[in-house]
Order: sequence, then structure tokens, then C-alpha cells
Amino acid sequence: MSAGRYHAATMTPIHFRSLRRIVVPLVLCTTFVVSIGQSAASDLVLRNLTLIDGRGGLPVAGATVVIHDGRIAKVARGTVHTPSGAREIDLTGRWLIPGLIDAHVHVATDPTGHDANVRRTLAHAFRGGVTTVRDMGGDAIALAELARWSDSAEVAVPRVRFSALFAGPSFFGDPRTIASAHGGVPGELPWLRAVRDTTDLRAAITSAKATGATGIKIYADLPPERIAAVVREAHRQHLTVWSHATVYPSRPHDAVDAGVDVLSHAMYLIWETQRPVPATYHEGRTALRALEAPALDSVALGALFDRMRSRKVMLEPTLYVAEAQPSLQKILPFCRAATGLAGRRGVAIVAGTDDILAEQDSTANLHRELELLVESGLTPLAALTAATLNGARALGRDDDSGTIEKGKVADLVVLDADPTVAIGNTRRVQMIIKGGRVFDTGAGSFSSPTGLPGH
Repeated sequence: MSAGRYHAATMTPIHFRSLRRIVVPLVLCTTFVVSIGQSAASDLVLRNLTLIDGRGGLPVAGATVVIHDGRIAKVARGTVHTPSGAREIDLTGRWLIPGLIDAHVHVATDPTGHDANVRRTLAHAFRGGVTTVRDMGGDAIALAELARWSDSAEVAVPRVRFSALFAGPSFFGDPRTIASAHGGVPGELPWLRAVRDTTDLRAAITSAKATGATGIKIYADLPPERIAAVVREAHRQHLTVWSHATVYPSRPHDAVDAGVDVLSHAMYLIWETQRPVPATYHEGRTALRALEAPALDSVALGALFDRMRSRKVMLEPTLYVAEAQPSLQKILPFCRAATGLAGRRGVAIVAGTDDILAEQDSTANLHRELELLVESGLTPLAALTAATLNGARALGRDDDSGTIEKGKVADLVVLDADPTVAIGNTRRVQMIIKGGRVFDTGAGSFSSPTGLPGH
């Protein structure tokens, strides 16, 4: 569940057996969309491009990138030897960036009956240069199938990663958890786990990991000591941990002290400075909407951000959702000011929208999130880093994605204008490369994927 929409899911044997009868026929009739003439194992050479590698450095003109078997084999200035039989693309006047990562989406809160909408949503996000998304709480049975399907370089959709949601028992009356439960009992499922004093966290996180989830999302209604216990066990099992900035009744600094990897939603930073903190998530949502445009407490928040920087806790502000929801727009100035202050205090910023598309057939909301980050005080280059390297770090995937360097998966985007001059130029997508496969926005190489797994 998120500030705007919602939520995560897994796979139990009884559900999986019934699911396979639906999924297999659809997978077999998948329509793959690939640029003409490129085989799966071919080499690809991108020449004469301006390189923005995602690590925060300035653009490098006249670069060459060689891709072999879906990974980056070489990055160099000037020309390099072309492997025999390689396909070459001259990108003179173009900018190459890492594939964009929307680190906070909700595509499978209630996937039943909405397969076509999910297909279109992911396909349109991909056309906008989004090559990876992370679902932050939904039906994990659906998400596990989506993750497997979307990993194919032949399918023109972002790679899907997802999390399991942990919260206090009082949270699970929320109707979104029922929609995400796939017929099970919210709070008693591996991907929707109620945390009590008696919860066996080792077993709970092991079962969450078994669903295919690569992270734990701490949502609400947990005291500081339970947050810390979840984080310890999740990290022991090599899962990243995201947390709402306020896990009612716990404050943002409680989550930071517990050792979470990422705080989500700048709007919830308000409760670092407001008294009292509501006892539950649902009380907090009501109280948040009643606040009158709080002023930024730079002393209290500055201390929080210093704490985050020293402990390498990242901030994912989701400014888009504050702007998009009428009831939250009055706190958008606070959210932007807090995000800008966090950036100035050295906190790594992660780009996530909480809402992948504004409406069907629109462009990816991630572009607006990047613009809002710049409006909050980040440089265009820093905003781009938030959607590339920092996104990969937040997902625990920076070993193979997020930057353009040797050994990384070749998920790349070609732009026809410089995003470091104007961040809005990330919208000017000319070509997307996924695992070495080329999808040209101007060559008709896209079509709606028809092989989305059923639910």
C-alpha cells in the first residue's frame, strides 16, 4: 500500500496450481516485439553518442558502447573495434542514459479482471524509457508471474520487482489488503504479514522471500522495537527494507535508527516535527489531510537528514502523488522543501511515483517526478541519478543495473536532447534497449504485449 494506491503478494502451492492453468496458455501465445534483424546472441555497437553513465558525472561526447549477449562489454571514448557480425547504430546527436527506474509503483493491488490494463500500463511506461519498476505492495501471486514474464528482453515492458508488506495487525482491515490477498486472509500471508510480539520473524521473512519478493516494505502500525526486529532479520536474509517515513506511531527517526534502507514519502516526514503522532495509519491519513501547509522545520529535519546520510538511508519522496491528489496538494510545498533540504544535506534521493501512469495511454509519471525533484532544488543530473544509480541501489540491484559500465545488463535509453540541461528532455525517448534488444520508438517496433500472465 502506498500514499496513493497500493500493495504486494506471493505464491502458495494451492493458489499456484490453479494459477498455472490460466498462465501457461497465455505465455505460449505471447507476442514478442523486437527490432527487425537482431538475434538474441548478436553483438550491438552504439557509436558517436553522448554518454551519461548514471554515476553523476558530466556527459561524455563521442563515446562508444559495445553490448554482447545482453550485457555491456565495453564503454570507451572514440571508436573501438567492431566484433564480426555486430549490428552498429550511429547515435550522432543523441544521448545515452541508463534505463529509468520507477522505484515505487502499484500495478497489482487487485489484478483480477484487469490484465489488459496492466499490459497497457507497463507497455506505455516502457515507451517512456522506464525499464524497471518495483511494485511496493500488491498480489504477489500475480507479481511473481509478472516478474518472470517481464524479465525477457523480448517483451517491451519494464522488468518487474516487488516487495512483501509487513505492518501491525490493526492495519489489515484496509480494503486494499483484501484486494491484494488473492483470496487469503490479509495479515496471515507471506506477502501481507501482520507483525506481533509472537511473530516468528525468521520464518515470516523466509516465506516472504520464497514468493520472489526482493525486499520488505514496512508499512504502518508498528512500534520502534518491532521495526528494528524486522529490519535485522530481513538484512540477515539479504533483503532490502523500505519503510514509510512514518510508521505510526513510530517517527521517521525511529525507522532510520532501526536501519531501514529507504524512507518513502516526503509527506510523512511531517511527523518528525508534529506532536502528537497519530497512533495508527488510518488516523494519520486523516490528520495529514487536516494539516494546514506546515512550515519546514529545518532544524529538526536537518538533524534527521544528517542521521540518514551517516547511516546511508535513502529518501524516496514520491512528490508526484502529493501533487496529483487534491487533498494533498497543500502539503506539496513542504514535501518539495524537505526533499531539497535532504538533497543539500547529502541524502541520496530515489525516484518513485506511487502511480506509474496518470491514465491509460499517457506517458510515464516518472518524468513528472523528475521535474518535481528539480523544482525542489536538485540539479537535472542529480534527478537523473535518482532514477538510475540510486534506484538500482534502493532495489539492491546496483551490481547489474543503474549505470552504463562493463558487466551491467544493457537496459538503456536513447534521447534526442540533453537531460542534464533540461530534465524534461527525459521525455524525448528515441530508442529503448532492454537486455541488448533494440526498440525504436520511431520504427514501429512496439506493440501491445499479449502474453501477460493471467491471475
